[in-house]
Amino acid sequence: MSHTLRGTFYLTAIALFISDGSAVAQSDIAAAATKLQVDKGIIAVLGFSEADAADVVKLASKDGRRVYFQSNDASAVKAVRTAAEKAQLLTVRISVDAGPLSSIHLSENLADGVLVAEAAADQVSDAEV
Repeated sequence: MSHTLRGTFYLTAIALFISDGSAVAQSDIAAAATKLQVDKGIIAVLGFSEADAADVVKLASKDGRRVYFQSNDASAVKAVRTAAEKAQLLTVRISVDAGPLSSIHLSENLADGVLVAEAAADQVSDAEV
């Protein structure tokens, strides 16, 4: 992925860290995605936990929006796949991959926005997003 993305956000339960280092109060993936202003297109969601699976599915429930989820945590990958399949969105609006966040498995210049879990921020380089 490259600099042509609209934005990259680092999300925690307490604050949303924008890639320039500033923090904005935020508590969930959907609210952070709203700040990306991507109503149609692909949002890459990276490094979130299994507890966030329902929020990932909600993010993809908006018409015109696709979600690419990647994590190196097998339980998170399984939880998102299960939730997406239950919502009948797996492979339709949600793609899920397992792997290290040092290499995002999405083609370059494809995502319109990127959400990175704050806990995984040190695993994702600026060059990769």
